[in-house]
Amino acid sequence: MASGLVSGCAPKQSESNLAPILESVKKAHAQKFNMSGYAAPAIPVVRVGIIGLGDRGSDAVMRLSYIEGVEIKALGDKREVCVKESNRYLTGIGRPAAQEFFGDENIWKKLVETSGSRSYIYLHSMDFAYSNLGLFNGAWKTCCM
Repeated sequence: MASGLVSGCAPKQSESNLAPILESVKKAHAQKFNMSGYAAPAIPVVRVGIIGLGDRGSDAVMRLSYIEGVEIKALGDKREVCVKESNRYLTGIGRPAAQEFFGDENIWKKLVETSGSRSYIYLHSMDFAYSNLGLFNGAWKTCCM
């Protein structure tokens, strides 16, 4: 009796794609642009609205509250208790209260339209973020998942 695996059951060796990568790396090229050393002009105050105040959102409120030059202008969540607790934290550490938005799935739209913030952090599922990115016209967007 012969020992070993039947050839049809043996794991197949995957082909390496390393050769074309090495070939590409070795080609001579001229660098067109380099962002090293680039700095955008400083923004003295960054006004932020935070959408989604569950575990990650409430932690984001705490982290951002320590950063000089960051104003948390708006807090939004479906659940009123989350918004109230985050605002209680802000006022408890001597920060001004943020504008509150709560009540339904689409409250974030009102926050974006009326809060006066220019930067938004939304801490929802990826499905929420991807399906709503286009609605933040004219605003900087930050996704924290």
